[in-house]
Amino acid sequence: MPTLKERVDADLKDAMRSKNELTTSVLRMLKSAIKYKEVEPGGKPLDDKGVLQVISTQIKQRRDSVEQFRAGGRPELADKEEREIVLLQAYLPSQLTPEQLAAEVKAAIAGTGAKSPKTWAR
Repeated sequence: MPTLKERVDADLKDAMRSKNELTTSVLRMLKSAIKYKEVEPGGKPLDDKGVLQVISTQIKQRRDSVEQFRAGGRPELADKEEREIVLLQAYLPSQLTPEQLAAEVKAAIAGTGAKSPKTWAR
């Protein structure tokens, strides 16, 4: 199974071949951010966990930009940032739905045998 960096590289090549400008741009910026993190002082080659942190940072930066663009009356730039967020989120693990999370919590509580908060707080 390829690493996350290998997947980004392969997807970048595919985007360049298909002349998808937005995807190419986003993946180039992501690859640059990964490389920057690796070469900063004390940096080392990133594993998948490190790459996920870089992706999360990129998404956070774009969310901040969306807010600023909307506040500044630039909806077209906010829309572009939102499309970039969607592309980046494809590289993150899938998130649990609220129902799945509730089921996991119930299973964990049942697994401990807790009947009330006092039961498991010991």
